[in-house]
Amino acid sequence: MALGSLYLATYWIFDGAMLRAPDLLVLSLALSLIWLSIEDIGHLSFSVGGLCLFSAICLVLLFSLDGDVRMHLLAAMFYGLFFVALDWLFQRRMGRTALGLGDSVLIAGAGLLLGLSGPIQVILVASVGALVWIGGRELLIKGSLRTALPFGPFLAFGIWLTLLEPSLI
Repeated sequence: MALGSLYLATYWIFDGAMLRAPDLLVLSLALSLIWLSIEDIGHLSFSVGGLCLFSAICLVLLFSLDGDVRMHLLAAMFYGLFFVALDWLFQRRMGRTALGLGDSVLIAGAGLLLGLSGPIQVILVASVGALVWIGGRELLIKGSLRTALPFGPFLAFGIWLTLLEPSLI
């Protein structure tokens, strides 16, 4: 309920800036991002169904946005593979995984919707949000830095904010 309120409030504040698609598609995108966030918070993973729904909505929305579709597809491949490579490097260095493939699908979806430069803002918004969350949690609960942090909700909200306000940063 809180996630839904947050998404609705930001849509209303920013007046759906970049999202000129039919309202049902915008609502579907918001609901899929909320669904993935709840899954990641609860299980530290995403369901295949949730990721497929998100990917399908991104593809449909891609054709309702202005711009060169090829550049959006290139951005999706680049950022998705970038996250996979980051996780692989972390796993080789530390012996455990840091980012799941679901995070890679989310950032690839951001590339599909936002092109080459948009996902950079998504990553910045998500990272700042995660750092604020970690800092607040550490202040309230000492020693909580050792707990796993689902990054998906921060990426999802970063995608949503960047879609609503592309020039946020």
